[in-house]
Amino acid sequence: MGAISPVASIHSGASTGYALMPDGKSLLLSDGVHSLPDGALARPLQLQGVVAAVDPSGKLAVTAFKENLLLWDIASGRKLLDCSGSLNPQAQAAFSPDGTRFVSSGDRFARVWDVKTGACIHKLKKHEGQTIKARFSPDGSKILSLADGDYQVKTWDASAGAELTAVTMFAHEGGAPWMDMPHDAAWSIDGANIVAGSCTLSVWDAATGRNVTEIGGDGGHFSSVAMHPDGKTCIAAVFHMDGDAVSMVVLRAIDLAGVQVTAELQVEAATDLRLTLDGARLVAQAVDTVDVYEIALD
Repeated sequence: MGAISPVASIHSGASTGYALMPDGKSLLLSDGVHSLPDGALARPLQLQGVVAAVDPSGKLAVTAFKENLLLWDIASGRKLLDCSGSLNPQAQAAFSPDGTRFVSSGDRFARVWDVKTGACIHKLKKHEGQTIKARFSPDGSKILSLADGDYQVKTWDASAGAELTAVTMFAHEGGAPWMDMPHDAAWSIDGANIVAGSCTLSVWDAATGRNVTEIGGDGGHFSSVAMHPDGKTCIAAVFHMDGDAVSMVVLRAIDLAGVQVTAELQVEAATDLRLTLDGARLVAQAVDTVDVYEIALD
């Protein structure tokens, strides 16, 4: 059995957001760059808004501020672009692998933006509710998106903006309808599959929408997922409800090939999971902290 071990908690304040730097040795908050694993403030900055993403070079960052997305030069702390778009202040963002574009969620569209000009290239609107997550595939050719109150995970052609597939999560008898709605989804490392979390952890063939694997949550809900670079392990945050209150949150490492739990840890809170490229550390947003964990898998 492997282990998930807490290392550090970085005070971040409520809803400030964070982004993992591509070198895996630091992370970005609105007050600057913090080193890992101890979380010490290594380079102070003053970035407006909620930190949403850092580009693959580690030079640029996106924050959500009021109804706009702002692009920043991390080295100087200088604002480069203001991408206007009637967005939610808690908008999420993710860069393309080549760093030339980023995709945002936070209103009824998932939007694709040009990094050089700040222009919106595509508006991807086929969801019924407000988009809550959008991510490029590992090769940058596709985008996945999901929305609040929607049972579907959709994929898009990243160049043309055309919808490719729509996967509907399974409906389970006897449960509350929201339990079957996906709260997060991620690409497999090779881009062949999509992993989505609802009351089950579902693995889908990205090209055909065929269900590959479905793993139960023991009465909980898979609220956040991240794929480990070993290509077979998913790290998930599973929360359990007691009425309208969250009674327990568990970080769980799951071997998707063997369909078994390989490590887990009960925590106070965990959302927006991100793994370093070597898979050695996991970072998660908590209530008013960003928490760092070490990952050891058998």
